[in-house]
Amino acid sequence: MKLDLSLGVNSLTGAMLRPWSPSQLFGQGIGGAVYSARTGLFQDMAGTLPAVQPGQSVAVMRDLSGQGNHAVQPIPSQRPALGRHPARGLANRLPNNTNDGAAMGVLGAGGALPTGWMRTGTPIPTVNLGVVGFGQAGGLPYVDLQIAGTPDTTGTIALLLAGSNAVFATSGQVWAGSVFLSLVAGSLSGISGGQIGFRPARGYATPGSTTADAASVSITPSGVVERYSHVVTLAAETTAFVAPQLLFVVTQGVPVDVTLRISAPQLEQASAASGVQIARAGGFDVTEPDQRNLWYLQPDGVDDWMQLTTAFSPPGRYTLAAALGGVVDPVFGNTTSATNALRFRTLTEGGGQLRHDIAAGRSLVVTDTRFAQRNVVVSRVSSTSSGEVWLNGDVTTAWRTGDLSPISGDALFRFGNSFGTGRFYGGALISEAVSTLDRLHLQKFMTRLAGVSL
Repeated sequence: MKLDLSLGVNSLTGAMLRPWSPSQLFGQGIGGAVYSARTGLFQDMAGTLPAVQPGQSVAVMRDLSGQGNHAVQPIPSQRPALGRHPARGLANRLPNNTNDGAAMGVLGAGGALPTGWMRTGTPIPTVNLGVVGFGQAGGLPYVDLQIAGTPDTTGTIALLLAGSNAVFATSGQVWAGSVFLSLVAGSLSGISGGQIGFRPARGYATPGSTTADAASVSITPSGVVERYSHVVTLAAETTAFVAPQLLFVVTQGVPVDVTLRISAPQLEQASAASGVQIARAGGFDVTEPDQRNLWYLQPDGVDDWMQLTTAFSPPGRYTLAAALGGVVDPVFGNTTSATNALRFRTLTEGGGQLRHDIAAGRSLVVTDTRFAQRNVVVSRVSSTSSGEVWLNGDVTTAWRTGDLSPISGDALFRFGNSFGTGRFYGGALISEAVSTLDRLHLQKFMTRLAGVSL
């Protein structure tokens, strides 16, 4: 890590060890705000109903600077959602791999699969699918699914373990799918070949419209719980979504009676299945044993945003900081695109990019692939012609166009009529170019929120 002022290492280290609070960045005419998705969140505008559960919408995010510059959204439908994921990262992309939403009984006659799971393909009326049990075993939630009846036609019973538009994907990506299975009753003798098919990442162009991405592997579950996994590379140009799928081929006139225990399916963009992550609340609640939780806000990219109580309008020197889960466009913005309007955002261009933009073609730009991943960024403007950017503690090469001040920002996740999405762990707006020591403290504060190492 580079130090931008000539501070002695020993004195700097000693200063870093002293107690520090974000409020120390303010006072004596320095304004702005500091936000964290870990604390100070409320579901109501009065600030009386804390937002502490994943999936809850956030009406108020309190300013931790002591300035009272809270971020608010009075319209319920335009509030970002609170989420959490393990510190190692969000691996499992499924919105629900638990038994949440399951109900005992035959499907279509009172029984229900977990939320988001669905039976697909052509129905075989003489074969019933039913939930005959669910619970938790070995630390994993499970569903016991029974397939029973005598098929009046030969066909495939397909079970999709997520909605066909739940997980975004594109051609060329590598995906690993996995699921825990065991045979708890009956036998596989009524299933063609005594095996079931597992498609780790079935491709869809639109919800319900499949693509050629349908690679599968045959597996034979036994009475012992086993995790089955398979990796595929998507090849169909039209694939826009993926979901894991189990396939049961039955033969006309051959009775079938089998009960399988299905636990913790997982779908991740990776070359191998990793540690199990349990996902619920539409994917906003993802946890993993022995991993601390990171909390974030996520706007929907349609119309979610938050208004700053007091607009951020430093006439000259200022500092912006953010802890982000990859691309967030914008992080800080303005409700209009008028003169001096701020648009601070991360993009996928060039593999990853930060754009610290100001209306009228003024900007500070850094290209680095780490902006497309979880990151902590600090942008410090010392004069109209001098700006610096640190990414995960490293000073970067920034390109400037035009003057970098003055600016005006009054919103999170909005610029004019454009709204952002992505994971926001925390951020800060400070109407002063912070010192090296304060920058280091601010970076450390942000890295704790985002789980990033400097």
